[in-house]
Amino acid sequence: MSTLYITQQYTTLRKEDERLKLYKGKELLTEIPIFKIKQVVIFGEVTVTASTIRKLAENKITLCYLTEWGKFISRMEGDVSKNVIVRLKQYKSHLDIDKGSVKFAKSFISGKIKNSRTVLMKSNRGGDKSSQFKEAIDELNRLEKRLKDEDNIDSIRGIEGRAAVVYFSAFTEMIKGEFIFEKRNKRPPKDPINAMLSFGYVLLSNEMSSAISSVGLDPYIGFLHRLRYGRPSLALDMIEEFRALFVDRLVISIINNKILKEDDFEEVLGEVKMSKKAIKKFLEAYEAKKYDEIYHPIFKYKATYQQCFQLQARLLSKALMEEIEYVPFLIR
Repeated sequence: MSTLYITQQYTTLRKEDERLKLYKGKELLTEIPIFKIKQVVIFGEVTVTASTIRKLAENKITLCYLTEWGKFISRMEGDVSKNVIVRLKQYKSHLDIDKGSVKFAKSFISGKIKNSRTVLMKSNRGGDKSSQFKEAIDELNRLEKRLKDEDNIDSIRGIEGRAAVVYFSAFTEMIKGEFIFEKRNKRPPKDPINAMLSFGYVLLSNEMSSAISSVGLDPYIGFLHRLRYGRPSLALDMIEEFRALFVDRLVISIINNKILKEDDFEEVLGEVKMSKKAIKKFLEAYEAKKYDEIYHPIFKYKATYQQCFQLQARLLSKALMEEIEYVPFLIR
């Protein structure tokens, strides 16, 4: 296990010897050796004792707090990497909008568009999709070609936004069964599919933040996403190339395999949310997918998705040190 998810409300997480134990009152719900854990993700009303927080920090285990329904609140980490040189390079590239930021932003969005197109193409292997679906594939190809000539951050953001609209216009044809998807909406999600996508992106950005921090980079200083207080801009940059591959395909699999159904969701004040039972099922599927193996195009061997997150963060750090050129993660 790499991530411990705690969704049971009004519980207490305690460190006892070299194990983490979760209690509800005096009842022991579960216990796990600390050496098996890389991060702990808390949902809602869970108490973590002071000695436990200290132990997690000493072992460089990330502690992430989400609301009961999965909205991000905060992350706590131990001592950051001592590689201050790579962080200085990161800040310099961020401030150099005309060169540094544009170069990396183009790489991230190029990866996103190519992978989105590949996901659509794989779904259309039988050639049974509509003409609109096929046009979406062609339009993504055109947008990827346009991106090559852009040298302005706002123009790159514009192409990314258009690519997202085109991709999600074809999304519904990859879904089977009772779920209905009209368009991507975020704040708040208006339907079950958008609720799952948003939840998955929160988990993925937290995963990427940990990978980024581990190689000495600052997850809050990005190149594509604008700076905002508390926003992990670099993590959001780097998940772009993984959104369609990891989260979107996970959501499609959950729906098409009927792991979750419409009655697993509820509407609260205009926002569609997963039930507590549905969140647990989603987390099980998410954690399993992290260990799916996929061929890495740069290193030429199979690695788990979780390893690929780490490898891409390492590639970025080396690119910032001007040892290599950053290449986005792509599937064939």
